[in-house]
Amino acid sequence: MKCGRCGKKSFYFRKREGMYYCEACFCKYIVRRIKRTVRDNKIITRGDSVWVKRDMSPGSQLLLYFLN
Repeated sequence: MKCGRCGKKSFYFRKREGMYYCEACFCKYIVRRIKRTVRDNKIITRGDSVWVKRDMSPGSQLLLYFLN
C-alpha cells in the first residue's frame, strides 16, 4: 500500500483512521499530535521549567526532541 499523504511506500497502518503512512509522514503525524495534546491540555506552558532525566533510552531521547 501507499502513504495516504505523499504516495510513498507505507510503513504503518492506523486502523482508527483507516490511513496508511510512510515513515516520514508518520513521524510528522506523531509530532503534531503530541504538540497539540500538550498545548490543548496546558501540560507545559511557555516559560515553565522542565527537568528531564536523560539516559540513552528511546523514550528519553524522544522527550528531549519534543521539548526542544
